[in-house]
Amino acid sequence: MLLPLLTEVETQWDLYLVNTYDSKQLQTEDFESVCLPTEWFEGWLKQVQTGAPRPSDA
Repeated sequence: MLLPLLTEVETQWDLYLVNTYDSKQLQTEDFESVCLPTEWFEGWLKQVQTGAPRPSDA
């Protein structure tokens, strides 16, 4: 249960960056201060706590 969720978090991070920044920014920016939306983590935490399937698994 946890490994697929961690993979989803990593995938969403990559998608978030690609959809938020242009290619030049992706090559030059420091993304240490960039955060994914808090709501996403709240949803992932609920999945872990309840053992609920990911939306793509439902």
